[in-house]
Amino acid sequence: MPTELFPLRERLLVRKDAGAERIGRLIVPDSVRKPQTVATVISTGPGYFQGYDASGQPIFAPIEFRPGDRVVIGEFAGVELQIDGATAWLLVPEDVFCKLGESAEVEVSDARA
Repeated sequence: MPTELFPLRERLLVRKDAGAERIGRLIVPDSVRKPQTVATVISTGPGYFQGYDASGQPIFAPIEFRPGDRVVIGEFAGVELQIDGATAWLLVPEDVFCKLGESAEVEVSDARA
């Protein structure tokens, strides 16, 4: 994935992880199983625009995601991009359901059982 692509404002650039259906301990009901995908954050924009300081420089409030974070996103979230033969998705933070810890795993299960 090229590093020349820089998301603007609060946007995230992510890559969907292979084998995302089983990576852990979160219990996801079968009824919502398919629409969720685990992705890795590649890069982020500077954050939410807050205005300008006295010298005219823009002020941004940082977002809570960093490159390398693993997140759960909706199946149809964001905009798909093809860059140098690789596929990535450009998202806004509202497209992210949760951020996974380093050792977190998602286990797809029927919660009604």
